[in-house]
Amino acid sequence: MMKVVLKLVRANTPVHVRRRDLLGYREFRRAMSAQFCSQSSDALTTFTLAEVLLFAAPGRASTGSLVSTLVMSALPLLIVGPIAGRVADRFSRQQILVRGHALRMVITLVATLSLVSLGRTIGFIVLGTLIVITRILYTARATSIPRLVRRHELVAADSTSLILSVIAGGFGALVGGLLSSVMLGLGFVVAAVGQGVAGALYRSISVDLGGGTTKQKHEVRLLLRDVLAPRTRFAVLATTSHRLLLGLCLAAIALMIDAKVGLSTAGSVVVLGCAAAGGFIGSFCAEWATEHFPRRAIASGSFLFSGMALLITAIAPHPYVSLASLGFASFLFQILRVRSDASVQANANPSVLGQIFAAYDIVYNLAFIGGGLLGVVLIEDVSFTALICSVVLAYFALALTFLMIDDGKEERRESLDVARKAHPASTEGLLPLTAP
Repeated sequence: MMKVVLKLVRANTPVHVRRRDLLGYREFRRAMSAQFCSQSSDALTTFTLAEVLLFAAPGRASTGSLVSTLVMSALPLLIVGPIAGRVADRFSRQQILVRGHALRMVITLVATLSLVSLGRTIGFIVLGTLIVITRILYTARATSIPRLVRRHELVAADSTSLILSVIAGGFGALVGGLLSSVMLGLGFVVAAVGQGVAGALYRSISVDLGGGTTKQKHEVRLLLRDVLAPRTRFAVLATTSHRLLLGLCLAAIALMIDAKVGLSTAGSVVVLGCAAAGGFIGSFCAEWATEHFPRRAIASGSFLFSGMALLITAIAPHPYVSLASLGFASFLFQILRVRSDASVQANANPSVLGQIFAAYDIVYNLAFIGGGLLGVVLIEDVSFTALICSVVLAYFALALTFLMIDDGKEERRESLDVARKAHPASTEGLLPLTAP
């Protein structure tokens, strides 16, 4: 029992990292500014394209809309995801970010043609192309962060990036709403300018962002070794499992609310909004949680408390209760996700980091989509309460599982002990075991 308790508490004093201090790093600040310009421009482009392509379309049943959205979300991951990781490793990530935003600026300007009579076809082509480029740029950006901060600062850096993503998305949508009331095509022009500014900011970064490695002789073996390493394996399995169950709950709750209240598409938007709000708050709290609890406690706790929250929904399946439980589970998932992102970034071999991070991103996002599809299928044959109870049991079982399996902590401690015995002076300045 004592061993289990010791696994859930830190054995040393954490290294406190403030986001304000990270933004004091010039190169990190420029990267975050570029990300904000890029993602707010993305949101503005998406909003304007939605005005042109979707808002005039007739409504469809909530289940059909949910399924089609999930399937369409999976396609970019399946098609572009593996390519994005290889591109991020084989070419200079800074050049990918600079040239990618220049290309996106041109394509966004082409989107203005969607306003003409044959524009719907052009609009969908532009949207698909932008999704492909976005996946590549996301991988390049995420794998550049370890070059901008120190190892123990990765969690704070990743959470800062995710917080900015949400703010940028909201800002872009707000600007899109204002511009659409003036002139619909103006949104594309402003978004193109934003993409150009993002590219210029990435160009101004003087630190090497990585990439540009040549193909290694035993690359596949290296990839497998890193993916199967205890720390990376633990992070990927925990995030993927939680994401799968969260997707199932989201679909089930959206359809339950639609059946009870009849909000159709608006109901799905409310559900997604609650999940997004929980994730946003989780991004703020991830750094604090990482400082105070080890990876095992964060993983096991996220499953345990998510299960407890959803148990309340199973007992009282009211829309408001369900939304609150989903928001809390999303909050816990986001803390786990930020912790896992940092673990993958910190422990992967730099020469294959892009491919490993892309694989991790594909797996946990496909798990979410698969969970959503599973929820849509099961809710037709199983009652909402029975389905949520099954999810609760799965959460509790996984909480126990991740409490017991190897998380790589002992392996790291042993490697540091060996290093200290061999070269005591070389390890005097090492930080405590709080790094990802």
